[in-house]
Amino acid sequence: MRLLFVDTETNGLPQSRWLNESDWKKWPEILQISWEIWEVKEGAEPRLVKSEDHVLKQDPEIKWSAEAEKFHKISLSMCQA
Repeated sequence: MRLLFVDTETNGLPQSRWLNESDWKKWPEILQISWEIWEVKEGAEPRLVKSEDHVLKQDPEIKWSAEAEKFHKISLSMCQA
């Protein structure tokens, strides 16, 4: 069996947990997306098959959250490089 794990880092939290996806301007920007595929077999140690990690380029006019940066350590300059 193979398992897929996905992780994202964002520039803050949504303004409300009940936001509709069509109200996209109130959602935070995704700064980083990472994923791993693991092979899991009974009686054997799990084996990492593949992983990737991408920091996404951001618009210079993005509303930046210094509080979120303290948590995930992704700076605006990293997102513009």
